[in-house]
Amino acid sequence: MIEVIYWDLGGVCVTDNVAPVFEEYRIGYGKQQKEAWAKQRVGKITLSQFFDEALKGTCLESKIQEIKQRAQDIIQIQPNGAVPIVKQLHGQKKYRQGVLSNHSIEWGNYILDNLSLRQYFDPSLIIVSEQVQMSKPDPLIFHLAHRLAFTDPDKLLFFDNQEQNVEAARKSGLNAELFIDTDKAVNDLIKYGIKIKDHEDKLGGK
Repeated sequence: MIEVIYWDLGGVCVTDNVAPVFEEYRIGYGKQQKEAWAKQRVGKITLSQFFDEALKGTCLESKIQEIKQRAQDIIQIQPNGAVPIVKQLHGQKKYRQGVLSNHSIEWGNYILDNLSLRQYFDPSLIIVSEQVQMSKPDPLIFHLAHRLAFTDPDKLLFFDNQEQNVEAARKSGLNAELFIDTDKAVNDLIKYGIKIKDHEDKLGGK
């Protein structure tokens, strides 16, 4: 029986913001930006240094602060995402829920506090990659998720929108499902015996 459910943030609970901000400014999310993000998300460089490195040599070096702010502004509740499910499960008080996200500390806190999501998660189960200095799909971050949960790994369930992270979680002994949209997540939860109300009720509709 599932006792703990971990959720990814970007692309699951909230909109992705890293690649989209570079695409919005028409420089793309290429090797330079990916390498900078790989260092930032495990705390090797600060968020400001990430933008310095990601924009170095481009026509946008003079707009670093503007682009950094825009990257934060892009973050919104994910349409057709997991938040309605997270809220319902929180109300059921049967499961502990956590976060397992590749993100900066600054943006992680923004998501949890400014978008009012922190209240739905167990404080001891919030794992943001920069803070723990490891990131998905590194098996070590899934072992950490297991240790913090204080339960058997087969009682954990993890949702992520990246197939490589789902596969890595499974190899680490966790149950894991690929997040596509609200409907699929509801069906996946039902497979694990987790009761979810009808779709409209779940979404706070009729």
